[in-house]
Amino acid sequence: MTDMLALVTIGQSPRVDVLPDLLPALEGRRFAEYGALDHATAEDLVAIAPGDDEVPLVSRMRDGSRVSMVHDRVLPLIAAAIERAAADGAATALLMCTGHFEPFATSIPVHAAEPLAQRSIVEKVTGFGVMNPVPEQIEESRARWEARAGARVPVSAADPYTATDRDLARAARELAAHGASSIVLDCFGYSAAMAAVVHAATGLPVHLARTIAVRAALAEMDAA
Repeated sequence: MTDMLALVTIGQSPRVDVLPDLLPALEGRRFAEYGALDHATAEDLVAIAPGDDEVPLVSRMRDGSRVSMVHDRVLPLIAAAIERAAADGAATALLMCTGHFEPFATSIPVHAAEPLAQRSIVEKVTGFGVMNPVPEQIEESRARWEARAGARVPVSAADPYTATDRDLARAARELAAHGASSIVLDCFGYSAAMAAVVHAATGLPVHLARTIAVRAALAEMDAA
């Protein structure tokens, strides 16, 4: 019997918008979904919400609505979700968010999506641009990607939880206009269907962080 993998979202589980794209990679694997906000109250959501000058993370609630939060204030809720997974028998967890997180001091190992996706892409691709959810994230996103790539990386924004196809196409064309030769969709909210919209708008190859991170995490598990 294979070890169970916990898929941990910073929003609420189940992520019915994410799982269909992951199932091919997860075939034959034991997994379960957990969310940092699965047991969150209305007061909790107010407490983690960003102020005007704070950079938000964005995710999805069980009812399909969008939720935004501040990194530092959601960390305890993420850690609690990981420990719930450990109590249920998970051997390791994948954090389904491509934001930057320091290692978690939890009882099971945690694979963070950001370094998995960045390493996989930078090893194989040059000249890419990055799409992330909101304009407030652009500066930090550019700094992290350029540090990893050692080169200039254009970044644009289109929110996967609210954007229309037109919004996605506009953000994609902005990257192409800045010289991108391929496009990274750098959030677990972006789907394969959205990747198809981006490709159709630009003709460029598209790298989907959600599937890249999952395959990289599984490879690390198998190698352990």
